[in-house]
Amino acid sequence: MSTLKQDPSRLESLQLRPVKSQPVRTSSVANHLLTSSQSRTIVYYRLQGVENLDRVQELGLEPKNIRSTFASVLETNNDNDIYLHFTPKNGAVELKVEIENCLESNDELIQYSFIQRLNNSFTGFNLSQLVIEDGYLAYERTLYYRLIIDGSVDVRNKQTKKKIQEVFTVVFGNHVNKKVSLKMKAANNQLVIEATTEIASVNVDKVVDILVSQDSQYELNEGLLDRGFNGAITVTESSDRPLSIIQRQTVRRVIVCYALHKLVNLSARDSTLDAKIIDCFAQALRVNRKEISIEFNDLSYFTEMKIVVNSYTQKDANQFRIQMLSQELKAELNRIFRATHLEEYIISRSYLESDRDSVLAAYRRDAESKLIVEKQEETVEEEEEIEITWWKFLMFFCCFCFWIIPFILCILLLAQVHELREDVTALQLKDIDYDNNLGSTWQGLTGGGN
Repeated sequence: MSTLKQDPSRLESLQLRPVKSQPVRTSSVANHLLTSSQSRTIVYYRLQGVENLDRVQELGLEPKNIRSTFASVLETNNDNDIYLHFTPKNGAVELKVEIENCLESNDELIQYSFIQRLNNSFTGFNLSQLVIEDGYLAYERTLYYRLIIDGSVDVRNKQTKKKIQEVFTVVFGNHVNKKVSLKMKAANNQLVIEATTEIASVNVDKVVDILVSQDSQYELNEGLLDRGFNGAITVTESSDRPLSIIQRQTVRRVIVCYALHKLVNLSARDSTLDAKIIDCFAQALRVNRKEISIEFNDLSYFTEMKIVVNSYTQKDANQFRIQMLSQELKAELNRIFRATHLEEYIISRSYLESDRDSVLAAYRRDAESKLIVEKQEETVEEEEEIEITWWKFLMFFCCFCFWIIPFILCILLLAQVHELREDVTALQLKDIDYDNNLGSTWQGLTGGGN
C-alpha cells in the first residue's frame, strides 16, 4: 500500500497553494477552542480495488459507516460534520471528505499513520472491503494557452466564450476537481487564456504536464473544430507559466519529406485521399488539420510525400521538425496508415527538403548496387544451370552406357550361340555322311551282304 506524505519544502518549490477553506458556523462551546480551525477541511483519498461507482454499491460501502469511522478516529462524537463524495477518476474511485471544525491539519489527515488508523478501524464498522490507498490535497493551479484567431471570430461574443469554455471543461475532465475558470485576453490575432482550476492528485506536476501537453492541445483543437470554428481558432502553445501577447506573430513553415515504401502512380492516384492522409498526420502530430498541407512528387526511384506544417513560434518549429523526422512518428504514421487502409502510403524514410539530392543519390546507389547484385545473381544462376546441364548430360551418358553395353554383349553372345549351333549342325551332318560312306564301303566288301 503506497501513501503520500506531503513535504512542505517540495510544496514551496512547486508553488502549490492549498484550496482556500470555506468558513462555516461553529457552536459557541467550541469557539474558545477553535480559532483557525473554524473552517471546512477538505481532503481526498484514493480507494484500493474500487474501479467505479457500481463497485462501491457492490461492496456495500455505507456513507454513514464511513462517517462513523472518521468520527471515531478523529475522536469526535458528531459525524454530522463529516461529508463524503465518491467520484470516478482515472480508472479508480476518489473519496472526497469534508470535515467541519476539524482540529487536525490537512497534512495530518493524509499522513501514513492516520490512513493506517482509518484502514484498521473500517473493520469494526462493517467496512472490511474498504481500503484507502493514498491521501492527497487539492491545489489551485493556473495554466496558460495561446490561441491564433482570424478576423471572422469575435472572442467577445458570449456564444464564442461559451463554446471555448465547453471545450476546456471537456478536455480537463477528470483531471481536475473544480470547473475551469477562464480569463481571456485578445490582441494581434491572438488569444491568451488563463485557465484556473483545482487539481487533487498524488502527483500534481504529472497532471499539469498532461494538461499542457501536445495531446491536450490536439484535443482542444478537435473540440474547437467540432463546435464549428473550422480552424478559425487554433491552440498553438500551452504552458504552466504566464504567456503574453506576441506583438509580431510570425508563421514558420516546417517542411519534411517522406519517401514512400512503394512507387505510386501519381497520374492515377485518387486525390480525395489527401484529406485522409492529412487527418493521419494531424492525429500523429497532435496539430490542427488546417495547419497541414500535402504534395506528392515522382522522383523516379521513389514517390515523395512532402508535408508542410504551419508553426507560430521558433520553439514550436524546431520541435515539429525534430518530431516529424523521428522514427517514433514514422512508426506511428505507418500504424495509422494500416488501420485506415492506406497501405500504399507507408513511409520508408524521412528527410528535409534540403537533403533531397543526397537522398536521391543514396537511392540511386542502392538501385545500382541492387542491379549489380541482380546481374551477379543472374550470372551465378546461368553458371549453375550450365553445370546442371553438364551433370544431366553425364548422367544420361552413364545411363546410356549402362544400358547399351549389356545389350551389345547380349547380341554378341547370341551371335556366338548361333555360330555354335551352326557348327554343331555341320558336325552332325558330317557324321551322317561318314556313316553312310562307311556302310556303303562295308557292303561292297562283303558282296552286298550275301
